[in-house]
Amino acid sequence: AAPVINEIMYRPGTGYPENTALEFIEIHNPDTAAVELSGWALTKGADFTFPAGTTLAAGGYLVVASNPTALKAGNAAAASATVLGPWKSGARLANNGETVTLSRPGDTAGTWTEVDSISYANEGDWAVRTRDSLGGWSWVTAADTGGSSLERRSVVLAKNTGQNWGASASAGGTPGAANSLRATNVAPLITGVKHSPAIPKSSEPITISANLTDELGV
Repeated sequence: AAPVINEIMYRPGTGYPENTALEFIEIHNPDTAAVELSGWALTKGADFTFPAGTTLAAGGYLVVASNPTALKAGNAAAASATVLGPWKSGARLANNGETVTLSRPGDTAGTWTEVDSISYANEGDWAVRTRDSLGGWSWVTAADTGGSSLERRSVVLAKNTGQNWGASASAGGTPGAANSLRATNVAPLITGVKHSPAIPKSSEPITISANLTDELGV
């Protein structure tokens, strides 16, 4: 086990422009032993290096905020959480998706080794296709329009896919606490779906294949 990116608040609030000072990224340690994070960093999505002496307890949660003071004042759930920050000036999370990466120092000075990386979005596996008021179809997620955070469902599934993530059940998310969507048994993640031949003739058999990943090892 290793620390994972567990929750991402990329669009706090429902208005425009949103208050980016309330953005945060939560790190969770699912292991049974504490992890020393001194010198680790968020190297993509946010720009922050964990200070010396930073330890993440077994089963613990650590919030890294764009503006810790603003987050604690503006998010009731974060008031009692351990919150670090701020991010480097100017850093913010994109509303339409980007990659967030947690890294530890590499074996060679000045390099990084990736520990966990999530490429979130506001469409595809990260949202729901919904009929809109104009008669067309739009991608909808409460993490993009309702002030909710993105929460990881299973901490033991490392696949970088929105199938293992969803919008928090309440606005503001669950910074510093277990996710509202947390589950120990989720549906298998389906990735890499393809068919062969790529352009079949009407007389040809078609083979459909996919990769299935499940936390229970089935």
